[in-house]
Amino acid sequence: MNQVYEKPSDSFLPASSVWARYRVTSMTIHRWLADPELRFPKPFYLGRFRFWRIAELEAWEASRPRVSTKEVAREAESAQPRVREAV
Repeated sequence: MNQVYEKPSDSFLPASSVWARYRVTSMTIHRWLADPELRFPKPFYLGRFRFWRIAELEAWEASRPRVSTKEVAREAESAQPRVREAV
């Protein structure tokens, strides 16, 4: 019998896992939440701890524009000042 595993729609991630998922700091998450244009999902609180619904994070990820790693590298390269070689 072939079984398919489906994630429960009510799965949650704590703040530290959200930081790790996006490789950012807590301050970056704070800024994302403060930026209404970014539309980052709002957490819910249990006491002083924040949790995000995985389904909302995945929906937010799907709504973001896709950027290839080549484009990111090209932009980073063009943003760095060029150093001239001594003649």
